[in-house]
Amino acid sequence: MNLAAKISRFLRYIPKEESPEVAFYVIHDNKLHYSGTKTICTLDGFIPDISAVVTYRDLMSISTLQDPVAERDGAAITVKDKTTSWTIYATEPKPEMIHTQQHPSTNYQKMSPAIAKARALFGFRRPDMQLDALNINGIGYVAAVSPSLVLSLVDKNETISEINISGSSNVIESIVTNNADVQFDSKNMYIRDNVGNSTIYVTTKYAQSRVMDKVKVFIEKVHNGGFEVGTIVTCDVPYDELRNFAGLVEKMESPTETTAEVADNELIMSVSEMHGRALRKSVSAKTSVNKITFRTGVIATKILQFLLSASDGKPQNTDIRITVMPETGFCILNPVVDSKRIAEVASITRVHIGTK
Repeated sequence: MNLAAKISRFLRYIPKEESPEVAFYVIHDNKLHYSGTKTICTLDGFIPDISAVVTYRDLMSISTLQDPVAERDGAAITVKDKTTSWTIYATEPKPEMIHTQQHPSTNYQKMSPAIAKARALFGFRRPDMQLDALNINGIGYVAAVSPSLVLSLVDKNETISEINISGSSNVIESIVTNNADVQFDSKNMYIRDNVGNSTIYVTTKYAQSRVMDKVKVFIEKVHNGGFEVGTIVTCDVPYDELRNFAGLVEKMESPTETTAEVADNELIMSVSEMHGRALRKSVSAKTSVNKITFRTGVIATKILQFLLSASDGKPQNTDIRITVMPETGFCILNPVVDSKRIAEVASITRVHIGTK
């Protein structure tokens, strides 16, 4: 793996809120170091024979080189390969700027499969939503929770470390993407990522989940029964049809809510803009049980992408089952892959029955 790829991978383990673009980095003893408010990163196997405090722009310049060597002349450091050289100006690091990490030597594991399947939620950011890994009665769940929407999945084969993923989403996404090793204690997450002939070590503080017990009970019922009560209205519609409709809505200017009518083997959806333009689309339903008209929020494409990816479905073999419970005012979306409903993956929201 070349130097640019190593630096890029290293930088992705720094939480975005620590602003890596304006941070300072230490090169010392063939290692690249970063130390922030909650995270320490070290890249072993960097550039030998250089000791310097450098900027993000310096790193970007150095990353253009192949197998570089370095030499210092006062404050000037020249880093070069066979064809190119960069001269940067950097001070020597003070001893307190070089942080030695105490990492566990054993008991590393891969990130939970449930968290990996929830990857589509990492970028689904709403100001009122938080994403958490949860243990409920010894079973691992991942849930994105807001006052109006819950997106969740369950892996009944494992427990899980309880984490507020929202506070470290880009770091956790890097662990999943790179298939890195991870270990938790009560405060810190330890990451070990082998990159070619180098290793990245990360120690980062994480926030534990603070999802209320009543929300946990709710999520458990969604996936394990006890949630669907009274008269049930369902219809299965092709994933691509619903995804295309959601894409059209997202091109509208300030769309408000969706009015949906479940009819005989048909789903009719209407959305209006604040300024009057309206969209109406009829989609053939593969199956439908009972009839209802209800109003709900705008269905985002990212919700549908989560339902698809977390169920390991493909657009061509996946439907979305819409289940409405008039007595409780809830609507649940589940993927249906090869005609089998995947109860382990769900989107839940409140709806208003009727058109007014």
